[in-house]
Amino acid sequence: MAGPAQDARYLAAARHAHTAGALRRAETLRQRTTRLDDDTRNQALSSRLHGLLLGYHDQAAALRLLADAAAAYAAEDDVDTARDCLVDAFDIVQLHLARPDPAIVARLAALAAVLTRAGSWADADLWLLRGTAICATEGFAAAAPLLWSALADLRDEVPRHTTPNRWY
Repeated sequence: MAGPAQDARYLAAARHAHTAGALRRAETLRQRTTRLDDDTRNQALSSRLHGLLLGYHDQAAALRLLADAAAAYAAEDDVDTARDCLVDAFDIVQLHLARPDPAIVARLAALAAVLTRAGSWADADLWLLRGTAICATEGFAAAAPLLWSALADLRDEVPRHTTPNRWY
């Protein structure tokens, strides 16, 4: 029987395929979902996965999808996953786009500002996310003090509490 539970399984498999680097397989699995309108959490996960997959060739669309996913997770009070969506988006902004759309960067920064006031994670993670948002909207000079403080606090903790490649 098709439905939200089956879609959740397809999306979990797609997420694992993406993590393993099987990008085509991840997209095939993501596209097998059928009832996303019935479940906002599955919609958000699908948007996040689609955004991550598009990040390799259509960064503007990827940023819109990741912002939508972050907003959906935030609305569901899943602040940690919303934060992860924003981290993924800011990775694209900083590493892949020479001139990102200012409107989408402003939207990402606004979401980050809201989440960093409501987050449940370590202060250094909050500072790093907020600093990244400020860097993307106001420039490095405005963000530097916050980023330096965050990195100093994270320096000794990163191996213990974060996944590999996060905040590189």
